[in-house]
Amino acid sequence: MHWREIAAELQHLDARGPITLRLTATQAWAVLSNLQLAFRCPDNTGPARRVAERVAEDIRAAVAPPGSALAELAERGRPAASPQRPLPPAAPEPDQRAGRRGNLR
Repeated sequence: MHWREIAAELQHLDARGPITLRLTATQAWAVLSNLQLAFRCPDNTGPARRVAERVAEDIRAAVAPPGSALAELAERGRPAASPQRPLPPAAPEPDQRAGRRGNLR
């Protein structure tokens, strides 16, 4: 990788203007859920996190109407509502014996 080239390209991203993504509500919920998991990492700080938090709030507002069960669940996952905790250990590798992958048949 050429770090100087990457830095230069990152500086010019805003010149492209805004981008629009088309997601189903379920896809948006999955993105929100994954962002909330990323917020639990104690090393996830700084400007990129603040941008991600704003995006997460926009998604939450779009897919979790106030007073709904989804809104309650999303609220529990917000950074202020959930303390940063270390991530659980990685799951063991799937069983590769006899050409099988995990429990799938």
